Amino acid sequence: MKNLVIVLILISICSCKQQNKERNNSEIEFELVGVQKWFNAWKLTANDILKIQPHEPPLMLFFDDEYVYTNSNEPPKNSIEINGPKFFGKELNWTKFKHNDSLTLPTNQRVPIGLMSFTAPISNGSEKAFFVMGVPLFWKNAKVTSKELGDENLYTSVFLHEFAHTQQNKIFGVKLDQFDRDNKFKLELSDDMIQEDFEKDSIYTKKIKAEINMFYDAFHANNILETKQLATKGLEMYNRRQKEYFVNDRAIYNTLDDFFLTMEGIGQYTTVAWLTHPKGGNLDIQKAVKGMRRGGKWWSQDEGLAMFLIYAKISNPELGKEMFGSDLNMINQLLEKQLK
Repeated sequence: MKNLVIVLILISICSCKQQNKERNNSEIEFELVGVQKWFNAWKLTANDILKIQPHEPPLMLFFDDEYVYTNSNEPPKNSIEINGPKFFGKELNWTKFKHNDSLTLPTNQRVPIGLMSFTAPISNGSEKAFFVMGVPLFWKNAKVTSKELGDENLYTSVFLHEFAHTQQNKIFGVKLDQFDRDNKFKLELSDDMIQEDFEKDSIYTKKIKAEINMFYDAFHANNILETKQLATKGLEMYNRRQKEYFVNDRAIYNTLDDFFLTMEGIGQYTTVAWLTHPKGGNLDIQKAVKGMRRGGKWWSQDEGLAMFLIYAKISNPELGKEMFGSDLNMINQLLEKQLK
């Protein structure tokens, strides 16, 4: 899971005393008002899109230029109790403390404060995850924008993508740790490692981009029959590429390719589903997809999104069960079953 550079336009506290059903914004620490909107977006996504039952929040660390804001049960001694956002309508115990330009993660790793948003396991092999992200004002000051989605929609989307990983950790995160323990990799294990390994290979790059374009052609097709025909061609290209390139010391890539396309793909699909939901971003599907593709810069996210878009188009998937349940399902296998 990669650290993603994001910006969220800070939402001003309304002086007209408009009531929020979750909580009156004036009761929340000023820097966390936008975080409540992110939580509301996740609640909508979990309830209406993924059909995930309300759940307890992970350990979260939000930050700005001066403070860390956390729901940790064991904050530093110099922490100050504050009012923070609700999670699925439930009050959380929030505290803040000065970070002095660096952040100590639950893994005891110390990292500099900077533009980052990520999920990680609390310890090796743990089913529990923690979440790190800057508060809205921090990202606003970085001056990153999105013309396609609108800034606020973009940053809510990035939050949803990364936050979805906190609910995958008990299956995908544990499996990822197993990959790391059972294999020796010449590159750091990540969703971009295959791209990093092959991106200087012009022939491979040409093949995978053609493969990705085939999947998007399938999604954009005018009817289900054409979608299935083009998706079948895309899967044939997918399987042929793996068979040709993932051999010898790269054989593990066959498994990792399926794994990361699935994990990153559901994160991307979750954001597109929220962006197009009438109670979410309320955007046109074409605009949402274009905005989330970000020019196809990251192969695993780009291809994974396309495969999930096709899967949702040709079936009635139970993504909450399939991606956030107790089984490890791969999107290429789920898609292949639907195309038979």
